Amino acid sequence: MKKHILYLMGILSFLFACSDDEDVNGGMEPVTEVECTPFIGSVAMKWKNPVTDSYYYTLLSYRNAAGETVNKKVSRYSAGADGVTSALVTGFTDTNEYEFTLTAYSVSGAPSVPVLIKGTPQERTGAAAYVMESVRMEATEAGARLLWTNETEVEVALHLSYINGLGMYVEEEVNATASGSYAVSDLSFGETEFTIYARNVADGKKTSSKTITVASIVDPRDIIQIWYDPDRKTAVNFDYGTVGINSVEVVEEYSYKLMLDPTADERYIIWEPLGSNIRRNDLSLTFQYRCVDSFSLTLMYYPFEWGTIAGNYKDKGTLSASTEWKSVSFDINNDIETLPVRWGTITSQYRFIFGTGPTIEKNVPITFEIRNVKLRPGK
Repeated sequence: MKKHILYLMGILSFLFACSDDEDVNGGMEPVTEVECTPFIGSVAMKWKNPVTDSYYYTLLSYRNAAGETVNKKVSRYSAGADGVTSALVTGFTDTNEYEFTLTAYSVSGAPSVPVLIKGTPQERTGAAAYVMESVRMEATEAGARLLWTNETEVEVALHLSYINGLGMYVEEEVNATASGSYAVSDLSFGETEFTIYARNVADGKKTSSKTITVASIVDPRDIIQIWYDPDRKTAVNFDYGTVGINSVEVVEEYSYKLMLDPTADERYIIWEPLGSNIRRNDLSLTFQYRCVDSFSLTLMYYPFEWGTIAGNYKDKGTLSASTEWKSVSFDINNDIETLPVRWGTITSQYRFIFGTGPTIEKNVPITFEIRNVKLRPGK
């Protein structure tokens, strides 16, 4: 037993001796080859870590413009294969000179002699141009992804515009204050041209725009045109697939003008059975419409099976009046999942049921235009 006690005392004496040696020698070895380079609203620091297994991290400190001490811990594992550690110190709003202190610490908490270096951040106005240089796009299924880099943490917005799968002009503003990506999922099959520029949020400074063309990855079998027969070049089943609709005019390919009868008990259009055409379970129903009056829309799912009639109504709310073409999209997958019987039989049908609303005068026909009705992969 005494031997074990003596052994433990020996180990403890060795550990205390090591700690004493760290204190006598000034603690941990300092970092070396320190560099400080101006960057947009920040400074970029580089250094080499102490070459010892006991090194743990480097504490990078400075006083900001308000006189507050700012600390940033940088782990030993941040070093690259060449042994060089890089750290970006962000958040500066001026271009004054600052003094930075780098102190290496050991696993036991012993500090090194501090290393001092001065640096000056660049103006923040260059952030938009910096982000814009990194902008790129990649194709995704039924869409595209916008990607960018922003390590400055300066507020930047990216603006992109394009023609979506419904033929509508779309403008989007994307927060690009941090590195990231933004998904676009309403594209058509084929190529889409995007126009992009960056803008500083603080001062509004904009970059020049650039165009990027992306061919989205879309299986044409996953986009189903509704109410159109490409062989006959005409609308499908409007002769017997409408109720409470006085007339249907085929204006152009995929575009129709309907004259709704407000006196009818029901106003609906039957969508042809799709059966095995549905290859996916994440489809959205998309279309464009315009109408001088608001109206309600209900989708009826009618997955008829012999011996069973099961209609499932899904109220989609009121669509506001619009004299310009307006795009809408509805999640079909959530609707189908709640059906009481299996969807996809040869006799399954959809119905578009139109309600005229309280603002429509009795006996006054309503002109309703609809186009580009499609089933396509959802967002």
